[in-house]
Amino acid sequence: MLIDDVKPFAVVDDLAELSGPSRGVVTLDHSILWAPGGPDVSLDTIGGVRLVYRAVLSEGTRADVVAILNRDLLTRVWARLTLPRRVRKAWEDRFPELKALSEELDHQLAAQYG
Repeated sequence: MLIDDVKPFAVVDDLAELSGPSRGVVTLDHSILWAPGGPDVSLDTIGGVRLVYRAVLSEGTRADVVAILNRDLLTRVWARLTLPRRVRKAWEDRFPELKALSEELDHQLAAQYG
C-alpha cells in the first residue's frame, strides 16, 4: 500500500464553492507545496496553474480548495491536470462535468493518434 492510497484529500460539494482567484500570484502553505522558488506561484502561466491546482487538489484542506481554486479555471485545465488516480476519480464521481472534460480529451487524442 502506498501513501497515495490512504492520504486524505478534500472534495467540495459544489463547484460554485470554488471562489479563488483566476489570475495573479497565490502563496501556498508548505503543507501544500514544498518547491524550489518558494511558495509564491503565478496563475498567469499554464505551468503555474497546473502546479497550483495539482498541489491543492492533492494536498490541500477543504478550506484551501475553496479559497485557492477557481471554478472556471478548474474546468479549463481539468482534463490536462496530472493528478493521483484517487483524487481524479473522487472529483469526477462527484462532478460528471469534469469527467466529461476528461473523456472529451481522451476522444480527441484517440482520433488524432488512433
